[in-house]
Amino acid sequence: MTEAFKITGHPYVKKSNMKLVMRGRKLVRIPTPNYQQWAILAQRQIRSQTSRTEPIDYPINLQCLFFVRTRGVVDLSALYEGIQDELVKCGVLKDDNYKIVASHDGSGVFVDPEDPRMEITITRKEAVS
Repeated sequence: MTEAFKITGHPYVKKSNMKLVMRGRKLVRIPTPNYQQWAILAQRQIRSQTSRTEPIDYPINLQCLFFVRTRGVVDLSALYEGIQDELVKCGVLKDDNYKIVASHDGSGVFVDPEDPRMEITITRKEAVS
């Protein structure tokens, strides 16, 4: 079983695109407009590329190739967080815990200023103990 997605547009890092706002007496972190806009576009693209009726609930390798616009320093693990959250929201993954997203083998960050995007490949893995 292999499933693939191509998400066009520069990937935004969720963790570094958060702002603090007051909700009552509490400070809470919310995503910035840049991240929110990216998330909406990513969700549309994911939903248009899947016919899945049930979310994945077994161990997988989630290979993520991130093609960014510039050579700036980017945190690979932070890039995973955003796309995994969107795959869960779209019903592709049941959850993004280690029992389902067992590995990210083959993932990496590359520079492509002409065509920033993500190329996601999901393959089934043996059970995680």
